[in-house]
Amino acid sequence: MSRIGLAIVGALALVAATVTTVPTLRAQLRSAPPPQAKILSGSDIGFRVEGVDPRTGGPTGTWMLRVNGEWVEIGSMPTVKRLK
Repeated sequence: MSRIGLAIVGALALVAATVTTVPTLRAQLRSAPPPQAKILSGSDIGFRVEGVDPRTGGPTGTWMLRVNGEWVEIGSMPTVKRLK
């Protein structure tokens, strides 16, 4: 078989494998979002639960802070530390 023919067969095999695998992976990765985002909180700090980690089963989400009665996301600033 010529090199071009072998390259075409290899490319077709790769495309076929991708076409059959992608829908399966999408179905496995698709997770239903919770019906309503809940904030587990203290008085001024909370955690908004947005989903479940498929590996551990633990909650995933965003840290929130109550400012003037409204919940806002907490952002973090990158810092530089000197290594000793």
